[in-house]
Amino acid sequence: MLAPVTDALWRDWEALWASARKAVLQLGAECEPAQVAPPAELREVERVEADLGRPLPQSLRAVVLGFSRKVSFRWQLPDDTERPEEFAEIFAGEVGWNLGELVELERSRKGWIEACFPDAQNEYDAIWHGKLAFFSIANGDMLAIDEVIDGSPVIYLSHDDGDGHGQALGANFADFVTRYSRLGCPGAEDWQWLPFHTCQHGSLLDPDSASAQRWQSWFGLPSV
Repeated sequence: MLAPVTDALWRDWEALWASARKAVLQLGAECEPAQVAPPAELREVERVEADLGRPLPQSLRAVVLGFSRKVSFRWQLPDDTERPEEFAEIFAGEVGWNLGELVELERSRKGWIEACFPDAQNEYDAIWHGKLAFFSIANGDMLAIDEVIDGSPVIYLSHDDGDGHGQALGANFADFVTRYSRLGCPGAEDWQWLPFHTCQHGSLLDPDSASAQRWQSWFGLPSV
């Protein structure tokens, strides 16, 4: 069952981000606290929706109106950090969104479609269609919300045949943030979160998997 979108959920997220920061500091890195802006006003959301030409997905809308219009949390491990082999590709982490950037992110997603993925009948290209991008990743990939599938799951969009292309990371926006935060927000590039995803049809990021529990133990996250 999905957790309701309530004040308690926001408190859970902030506690999880604080735990991830504590873990990173204990590993010898610098890490700023999560930056959490106030909630958006309804007129701000309606202005963005007008620019997009459609309403925001329900879960994202509830989060920006009830919790924060903008969140930013990032960490990076020291270069000499020795990690278990199965987590060797995890070197940094981040989570965030910004209501004020959604329109520009959508322009970017549509730019990728026009330049590289125009064929909605092509299996790979089609994954880029019918989405709302909310996060741009340093390697050029994106996180987006599916506006066609019931529930509006969060989907990974790869521009270069990444193994995570098309994988669902959360059943909706709030569910994604919860799952991701329970893992300490490992880097958004697919190779950093793939250890916690089976990549089977219908699967999501799994913070309760055996690999996730090993990661949480090594990283220093409390079991939830």
